[in-house]
Amino acid sequence: MEAEIEPPTGKLAIVFTDIKNSTLLWETNPVAMRAAIKVHNTIMRRCLRNIGGYEIKTEGDAFMVSFKNSEDALKWCFAIQLQLLDADWPQEVPFFFFSFFFFF
Repeated sequence: MEAEIEPPTGKLAIVFTDIKNSTLLWETNPVAMRAAIKVHNTIMRRCLRNIGGYEIKTEGDAFMVSFKNSEDALKWCFAIQLQLLDADWPQEVPFFFFSFFFFF
């Protein structure tokens, strides 16, 4: 088992993510969304571990994460975008659109 990432302290970068229109997707196809959210969360958390980010909390499909600096936060955002584009999504779920909010 991998060691847990310690939360950054001092000056840090915080990123909030969200899947656009996820409520509609959950209402119209909950079975496919359950499968899709597993793919989504696996990618998000794998990238967090690889880059050294800390998962503060999740709310539904939204993540709140922190990094020791803005460069790592941006690396994470770019990495997950690329991996999400290449992921094997259920056919019933259209391409996800993500929002990112940064606080440095």
